[in-house]
Formats: sequence, structure tokens, C-alpha cells
Amino acid sequence: MTNMHRTKLIASVARDPDFRIQTALLWIRYNNPSLRRATTRPFSSEHEPQLPEIVLSDAIQGRSSADSKVDLRDDKPDLGLLLLHRDRLAAAAEALGWGTLDCLKHDDAALSILKQAVEKYMADLPPLPTSTLESRKVRVLIARTGKITVDSTIISLCQRVSRTSLLIKPFMPGSFDEPRDTDNPPCKVLLDTQPTRPSTLTTHKTLHRCMYTAARERVQLQPTTPPTAQEVLLYNPYNEIIETSACTIYFNRGGKWVTPAAICGPNLGVTRRLAIEKGLCRQGTVEKRELKDGETVWLSNAVRGFFRGVLVGDDGREGGVVELDTRLGCV
Repeated sequence: MTNMHRTKLIASVARDPDFRIQTALLWIRYNNPSLRRATTRPFSSEHEPQLPEIVLSDAIQGRSSADSKVDLRDDKPDLGLLLLHRDRLAAAAEALGWGTLDCLKHDDAALSILKQAVEKYMADLPPLPTSTLESRKVRVLIARTGKITVDSTIISLCQRVSRTSLLIKPFMPGSFDEPRDTDNPPCKVLLDTQPTRPSTLTTHKTLHRCMYTAARERVQLQPTTPPTAQEVLLYNPYNEIIETSACTIYFNRGGKWVTPAAICGPNLGVTRRLAIEKGLCRQGTVEKRELKDGETVWLSNAVRGFFRGVLVGDDGREGGVVELDTRLGCV
């Protein structure tokens, strides 16, 4: 397929009335009235047996383990990363030629509207029972017309959370070389069996995700398998690593951490930008032939934060280059 044909096909996909650009963030709700009367104090070094470590992203402004700890005293967190989410949506709209959404670019009013949309959605949810902590994946969807839709799914729900101070796992590490977290097993990352051809629809997050669904099906991942447990690693027709189906990936190469360069086709997400700007990694090319079974990697997205992974399976599998637009309607 020529580039012209591919461009026309992408334009056709984007004209679908149900097509949306999107971004996703994490929202924590904690209903414990006593916290509002409590005085500020440092986090405890321990947590209740029934309370898992909670990963906060936007709720604590993307802080790393090198930053000061933050006490969770409210069920209405400050969306500190929403600016990056706004920029991500603006870039997607521009790439698709949606001139009607030019207001997203560097517009404080647009940022305020996005924040209000998320906050209104969360405020309209049924209240939590007392002493309950809930984490949600919140999606912000925008149509070509500018209409904003917000929805969410529950990631975890903890009841009888009675501590007045919670142990919060930092959203991102201070360095990818930090000591291994022995409490949480690494995500198992399986190499895809066929290449995925990069396009505007891999570079930017939209509702058109059949190329990721196809990759997950090829390695027999269930739709409900969380990215912290198992993931599929995509590569392009030049045998360059792209990303996983839901995460940016980072590799240690020569003592330096590298994430696939934009030219390789990865999604230009919030955590990828954050990791580059914070100096955790640089952009580069990682080829499929370099991968080693058992190799430690890092993964990230704006809902799950940053977490370790390990490459598993036969890294020498080969698959013929497939024009993905001829499979499952993918581009």
C-alpha cells in the first residue's frame, strides 16, 4: 500500500462519526471524613495488610520517588499532569487535520474546560462508603466537533481503609536504576509474531485500536489482562521496537535508558514525554535482534504509572510483513 492510499484510509477512519481522540488518567477517591480534620504528617513506612500500594499519577502531579511525599487529604486531587494530556490531545487533533480544535494548543481556557469536564463527571458518581478507597481509569474523549465525553472504569476498590495516612507508591521512579521492587512481580512482556506498520493512529491515541487488539490476540493475551501483568511488544516492518499495546517501553542500552524514537512509531504519550523531560531516558532505536530473553525493561502509562517488566519467550520469532490495513480493517 502506498503512503497516499494509507493517508486516505486514515482520513476515512477519522471521518467515522464514532471516532474520537482520547487520553486517559488516574483518579483516586477516598472517603474518610477524619482525614479532613487530621493534621498533616509524613507518610507511614508501613500500610494496612488489606491496603495495597496505590499508584497515583495526576492526583499527585506526577511526582517521582525523588520528590517530597504528599499526603492524600481530599477526594478531589489536583490534576497536575492535565497540561500534558491537553498537549497530547492537541497534537492528535493537529495530526488529523482537525482545525476546529486549534483552541487546544496552548489555551488556558481549553485546559480549564477539560478539567471541569473531568471534575463534573467524578462529582456526579455515587458517593463511596465510609473508609473506602477507589482508583479509576478516567478517559477523556474528544470528537472532531469539539464535543467532550468522559467515562471511567474501576481499577481497584479497597474497603475498611482506616489509616489517616496512606503509603503511596510514587508515580515515577527517580531513576530507572533504582533497586528492584521485590513486592511486585515484573510484567511479562511477549514479543509480537508479526510487525505493525506505524501511522498517525499509532503515534496518537484514538479509539481506533484494532492493531493493538490484533497484537494481543496473536500472543493470546486476554482483553482483561492488565498491562502490569502481561503485555505484547510491537515492532515495525524495519524490525524496530515500537511500544507495547498499552505502554511506553524503556530499555537499558550501554548503561543508558532508551525509549523508541518517534520515527519508529510509538504513541507520544504523557509518561513518555515526562520521562524524557525528567532525564530518565533518551530517544533511540532498539532493534528486535537486540532483545534478550529475561531482559529487564521499564514500562509506563498515565494510569498505571511506571513499573518494571521482563522480556519472556522466544525473541527469535519471525513473522512476514503484513499490510495491517488488510487485516481486521486495521491501519
